[in-house]
Amino acid sequence: MDNQLQRELIIGAALGRMVVLRGGSMDTVVTETYLERLKDVDPSLVERACAELGDQRREDYTTIVPPCPDILEIVERLEAEQVAPAVALLPPDPNEPTYRCHYCLDESSGWRPFKCPEVVCGRKREHGPHSYVARCQCWFLRNAATIRLARSRAEAKHEFVTQGMRDVEAFDDGRYPWATKL
Repeated sequence: MDNQLQRELIIGAALGRMVVLRGGSMDTVVTETYLERLKDVDPSLVERACAELGDQRREDYTTIVPPCPDILEIVERLEAEQVAPAVALLPPDPNEPTYRCHYCLDESSGWRPFKCPEVVCGRKREHGPHSYVARCQCWFLRNAATIRLARSRAEAKHEFVTQGMRDVEAFDDGRYPWATKL
């Protein structure tokens, strides 16, 4: 069977089912007009669009056969739905930056911004909303050995141990509050 004839049969049958579902019938002239307009469209998408239109409730004073642009609009949407998953599978653009840590985007200082009360800051007393920063867990993973060495030196010399030095210990013990919010 001729490929064009097969396409017309599929589209014609889909149009016929749609019209019956909408409570009417189609004459030959209307069918031929629609076949001519839809000849370059994928017949499987026309079938799905007609099935969708056939399932919709027809409003009062509207034609039984919906206008061709309505069918084409649904076909375009169905086509876009088919393309969207394929686009998601494409490899990343080589010109876009890639990051090891998608939380801090490999910020060299390791600081991540937060907004309290969305992510609680840890203040004990009542306070209003504000922004603050905390170290990203990837920063601790990269710098833990250096910070431990600095802490041991500070303790040996009886010097002040900074909050950052104490945070590494909290991170190691699983008590670092912002590591759980990643």
